[in-house]
Amino acid sequence: IGRILNVIGKTNEALEHHKIALEIQEKNLPMDHPDIADTFCYISDVYVELKKQELALQYVLKGYISCLKKLGDSHPETKEKFETLQTRFKQLHPNGDFESWYSKELTRTE
Repeated sequence: IGRILNVIGKTNEALEHHKIALEIQEKNLPMDHPDIADTFCYISDVYVELKKQELALQYVLKGYISCLKKLGDSHPETKEKFETLQTRFKQLHPNGDFESWYSKELTRTE
């Protein structure tokens, strides 16, 4: 429901639905479950629409790290989330050093 609401421009409702879904998932699934990673990325998409790029970046990072831990760096879902992470970073920091930021974030989240 949240994804559809986001597509039709009802971003606040979409965010609410995604956060409810995340709460349910966090109670019933391990934190590294791919469904939770997807929900983090859906929330990131909503924050992009709301022009909250920093929050969008942080949520896609959570989704990426979750996939990385569970599926490894060669899995297609992990690769897709990594590309989205790069895109979100460049949107927020057009001249920023992604590799440096990425290394710091991975170290911080270990």
